[in-house]
Amino acid sequence: MKKLFLLTITTAFFLTCKTDQAENQASSGEDLTENQNETSNEEEQFSFEGCFQLEEVMEGSKTTTLIILEIEGTDVFGEEAIEMTGNDYNAVAAGSFEGTYLDGVINVIYEYEIEGNERKEEQEFMIAEEGLLMTKSALRKKDGVLTIMQKGLFNKLLPKIECP
Repeated sequence: MKKLFLLTITTAFFLTCKTDQAENQASSGEDLTENQNETSNEEEQFSFEGCFQLEEVMEGSKTTTLIILEIEGTDVFGEEAIEMTGNDYNAVAAGSFEGTYLDGVINVIYEYEIEGNERKEEQEFMIAEEGLLMTKSALRKKDGVLTIMQKGLFNKLLPKIECP
């Protein structure tokens, strides 16, 4: 029941959170680390909340990723939804994640459901002035979790958006 509720809430939020990213990027001159204490080497004092969204359009398909992130000290948690549409398919992956924030790097396990299947996937992020940097790399299954094969790439940027 909890997963159905989470899926419903995430999907509803996802569908109502369509934003013009160009406008967002142009108007979002704010520092994404504004909640960080002056003593940045003391991660237990770090606090951050933010929402990020990326729309990727390729020939015949579109993928939209939405992440709601919260960090308190070294604890990280949030929600993520990915909508994939194409000429002959439509799928939504939705779930939540938990993990740690250490040395500026966010490591989480994203637990989600897609097309009736439950999955776990390791994810890696870093907060940047432009948004949320994410490592996209090949994955391999280890102990039931899809794990990142090449960490530290931070090769995908999700711009910050206004949280509802």
